[in-house]
Amino acid sequence: MIKLVNLLNKFYINNIDETYLLESQYIEVNELKIDELNSYPYKETNYLDMPGTNKAWQFEDRCGNQLVVVYLENIGEFKSGYKVEGVSSLVFEPKKLPINLQHLVKPCPDDKRINTIYKILLNEIIPNYLLNKKPNRLYFNPVSDSHNRLVDIIINKIIKQYSQLKKKNNYIIYI
Repeated sequence: MIKLVNLLNKFYINNIDETYLLESQYIEVNELKIDELNSYPYKETNYLDMPGTNKAWQFEDRCGNQLVVVYLENIGEFKSGYKVEGVSSLVFEPKKLPINLQHLVKPCPDDKRINTIYKILLNEIIPNYLLNKKPNRLYFNPVSDSHNRLVDIIINKIIKQYSQLKKKNNYIIYI
């Protein structure tokens, strides 16, 4: 694992798209290794720049990127993005930052980042927001094909743990 991460860092340090594609392919191959126990510590935070945000959690990855996971209760959407100094909103697609700011998000293949997002889903969002009323749903809006694959893997893993939940497209549904 460490050798893979070092190799990815050497070859893809400046290419965000390829880094995330490789990260999602690696996780896809090792789907069973998505594990909330191998995650970063996170803290609940108030992230006021997202209108409708009910709850937010923040953590730092191994490369120093600040990530924020938000649950938008009014629309039932789950998102994660980068908190970037000098940018007033969360960054969901680093390649869409102005060229002079793109260096502020460090490409960083990191399964612990995905595990942390998964852990927040399992420990915070599903029990406290999705399962608190029927019917209910949780929406994922991935920004790329590689993120769509990750969302699909995560949703399938959650459905295996919570038999009362169903999957429909990019939704987890509680009926």
